[in-house]
Amino acid sequence: LGHLYWTPTMMVGLGLHQEAEALHQSLSDIPFEEGDWVRQFFLVDSYRRVTGRAEEVAREKLADIEGMSNEEILDEYWLQATFAADAFLDVGETERALDRNEARSQMSMTIFEKPGEGTMKLIAIYTAAGRAADVEPLLDQSVHYLEEEIATGTRGSHWLDELARLYALKGQDDEALRMLKMSVDYGNWGLIDEGLWFVEDLGVDPFQALRNDPRFVRQKQRARAMADQISDNIRSLLATHDIDALLVPVIEMHEAALAAEQQDS
Repeated sequence: LGHLYWTPTMMVGLGLHQEAEALHQSLSDIPFEEGDWVRQFFLVDSYRRVTGRAEEVAREKLADIEGMSNEEILDEYWLQATFAADAFLDVGETERALDRNEARSQMSMTIFEKPGEGTMKLIAIYTAAGRAADVEPLLDQSVHYLEEEIATGTRGSHWLDELARLYALKGQDDEALRMLKMSVDYGNWGLIDEGLWFVEDLGVDPFQALRNDPRFVRQKQRARAMADQISDNIRSLLATHDIDALLVPVIEMHEAALAAEQQDS
């Protein structure tokens, strides 16, 4: 179910706004504890991109965690901390967003011994705030980790794209373009999204110096063609199949698993 809950956000990125909202509504009635926070992610993403209601939604959801400490938020659920950090940005409370991201980043390094999403967003916030002294150590740490991962064979397009952005922030243009090409080779169509998180929320564009480079333009064209093909495939599948009917066995399996957990407890 977790992957299904993330699907609407992916569809929004592809420009399938109505289709994403319809799937979101179909999924919203399925009882899934972790899904509540995933759904909130979808709402913020969707309203930011489609209706401009990000601040309204963020304030509503932040009310759920009012008074909770960073430790309590992180302990209860990892995604809750991620949502809280993003939501504070949506309502213009940059310092509180920074506080949440610093706590999340520290937890990632302590528990997982690797940079996490909090670290990447800290880089964006520090960059936007002109805090170069704070940016450089995080950039070096994150680049080192991702370079090691890729050297061992990791080829997830998300990590390749992330490393391309980090290289670009460091001014290593050739390395950034090389990694960007590799990310598209491995299925990254996200380059089409001009509403990049850095750009949209903080005014930081990692690829600003590269956007007119023919090599960058070529990768964006490739990503656009890939995204268009995926969109056409999704529309074709939705026109052929009843999504609610397809969800029936998934819901039944989930309900059976919940019942089994309750019996064991």
